[in-house]
Amino acid sequence: MRALLLALLAAPVGAIAAPATPVSVDGVSEAIASAGEDVGKLAALADRWTAENDGESARLAWRRIVEIDSYHAGARAGLRHHLYEGRWYETYAALSRARRDEARRRLEEDGVVPFGDEWVKPEDLPFRRMGWERLDDGAWAPPGTREARAEVERKVSLGWEQQHRTWISPDEFDRWRAGLWKVGDEWLDADAANEAHAEIGAWWEVPGEHFVALTTVTEERSRWVVWWADRTHDELVRLFGLEPREAPELVVLNSIAQYNDFAAGSAAASRVPADSMGWSSIHYAFFTDGWIDRTGSAPAFRGTGAAYYAANDPALEPFGQHAVRHAAAIAWLAAVDPSWDTVSRMLTEPAAGFPDASYWDEKRIPRWMQYGAASYCERYFEDATVGEDGDPLWSRKWALDNLRGGGPLPPVKEILTLDFDTADPPASARRIHLAGLLVHFAADGGDPDVTEAFDAFRAALVAGEDTADSVAALEAELVDAQSKIARFAGL
Repeated sequence: MRALLLALLAAPVGAIAAPATPVSVDGVSEAIASAGEDVGKLAALADRWTAENDGESARLAWRRIVEIDSYHAGARAGLRHHLYEGRWYETYAALSRARRDEARRRLEEDGVVPFGDEWVKPEDLPFRRMGWERLDDGAWAPPGTREARAEVERKVSLGWEQQHRTWISPDEFDRWRAGLWKVGDEWLDADAANEAHAEIGAWWEVPGEHFVALTTVTEERSRWVVWWADRTHDELVRLFGLEPREAPELVVLNSIAQYNDFAAGSAAASRVPADSMGWSSIHYAFFTDGWIDRTGSAPAFRGTGAAYYAANDPALEPFGQHAVRHAAAIAWLAAVDPSWDTVSRMLTEPAAGFPDASYWDEKRIPRWMQYGAASYCERYFEDATVGEDGDPLWSRKWALDNLRGGGPLPPVKEILTLDFDTADPPASARRIHLAGLLVHFAADGGDPDVTEAFDAFRAALVAGEDTADSVAALEAELVDAQSKIARFAGL
């Protein structure tokens, strides 16, 4: 009996052979033979043996039915076979191999990948996975975007206007003109509005020319925040040749304490940690890798730049603009290079935490360059706002002096790894600014080999091509330029 069963289970699908020599065990073979080709009788035998917990005998009956009717669903179910693309597979391993082979063929021939029972373009897969909708212009957007845009059009047509991001109907304009601010359903004076917006999540939402600041600083100070953020836009476009489809949001908190609160999260406020890796402790700005918004119809990853601007602390206030610039660059880079496949999996599949490795591996702009660009915007920029007697390179000089105070230039290979250590924040922050030096040298150093490699990388990036080779070539040129970079920085 067992030898017969093993022989049957080893037979390939579509070629299930009857045993050469029927075996009689407890009358099973005789019962099956007696049923002949009557599928109903054979199914009744299989059901009876199943009820009697005689699985081996039931499988023999199901096997006999399959010999007669290869597509008998009940028999296939009894044998735990799997139907795929009109063909039955005896094991899940065989089915998985078939699916992989089919997926490979369809990708090569048709440029599509499986999604449930459908075949979709690879670039559309993350958005289908997240349940996003395709707009009329072909862009993907979170569910409800179409309705939200229609509502905006309706309000505009009725003469509504925005006070920052809050919509105001014409019959409320008199209170707006009186200098009041609408907070929820209330109209408040400036002091009360600032107090209401001084809490995490209740922040001011202030649109600028290129960014939107979500900030708990005062409304007056928030205009400076978004103005400083906007100053990074042209530098980032010059570096990478790209522009985000929509204005990125960045978060700016009003104190170190609030910054740490936002990073760590709050169980009492049902707020998850915005910083899952602990990198907020090494600088005054960080990437909000843990910030997932689950308040809408679908979860949304809100990975962006966050910083603190302690305007009421004389010792820290001067660093506010640098922190804002750094956070703005992080937000901008997250918008133009979003790692959608990793993000979509993170939002739709169980995970232990932020998938740091896959998130950065998916990037077309490597991690060291993203942090380096944020540092570049923070401190290596040229300040076009200084007057005739001012020095537009004041911040760059400060940045290089700061690096010189930390010792000689470490190996460029080491800088490219960008290892952080929360136990040593000053050393980790220095690594960020050394990455900024590499970006500064690539963009402004004038070395022909590095410039050529950087231009090739940027061309591939703008063209939407894979950047792995051009990144590797640029990194190799930077490694070879070790002594030139040291001289360039005075290290």
